[in-house]
Amino acid sequence: MGLSDECFVDVAAGLFHSAAITKQGELLTWGCGRFGQCLCPTKVESAVSTVGRWHPADGSKLVQVACGRRHTIALDEHGRVWTLGDNKYGQLGHSVDSTISNAEPQLVEGPLGRVNSGCFAICSGWSHILALTRDKDSGEVTLLGWGRNDKGQLGIKSAQSYVPLPRVLKPLLASKIDGNEGAILIQSACCGAESSHVLDMDDNLFSTGWNEHGNLAIGLEGVICSDYCPSWMATSGVRVVAPPPSKSERMLFAAGGAHMITMAT
Repeated sequence: MGLSDECFVDVAAGLFHSAAITKQGELLTWGCGRFGQCLCPTKVESAVSTVGRWHPADGSKLVQVACGRRHTIALDEHGRVWTLGDNKYGQLGHSVDSTISNAEPQLVEGPLGRVNSGCFAICSGWSHILALTRDKDSGEVTLLGWGRNDKGQLGIKSAQSYVPLPRVLKPLLASKIDGNEGAILIQSACCGAESSHVLDMDDNLFSTGWNEHGNLAIGLEGVICSDYCPSWMATSGVRVVAPPPSKSERMLFAAGGAHMITMAT
């Protein structure tokens, strides 16, 4: 069966590879697999296709996928996070030699590798990953991150230039919004190539990481280095709103290699 015959529920692209989740909950990958970021086709499929297929051995369905520069990450219906590919910067979430790569998906270590973790969203930069979990009782959203952090991609201080295991991130305001400072109540997140961005419950955007091209939209105030910002900062300028006479009920945002876009729906 070719890609044109499949029905997909999610799709993602890395630097030189792509991945998708089928309606049946399978992971499909294609493109460059030099660093193990793509699944190997079966012997039968390899004769006619470069597409690799995989699903968890316990029959669980996959629901989301994200791609980094040289890795792939997937989320299943039970809130478990799976990774494969390059692990040079700990982006696979394993406490192993950082040079080891996965040839097939493996569960990340810690709560995100367990059933009912509460994880409902994943996103990936070139070499770092963010995941969001929701508490089933309080509904509170928690941000976790791991992988490369040499440019402040995770918005935390770390002894190494990367964080090998999923770690709870608690973004704090490094700049004031309406005179308030404190923890950011997160509703969603996304990654740029080497940056991270979160949206709070009041539709304010906060960013951290690489800022060489002004891609964090934080201006110059409080930025320690013009090329990157190691802590979470609020976006500057006007708040994003839907054009009149419409009334915005949701804000969307996404980050590319060195730019960001937002829109209200």
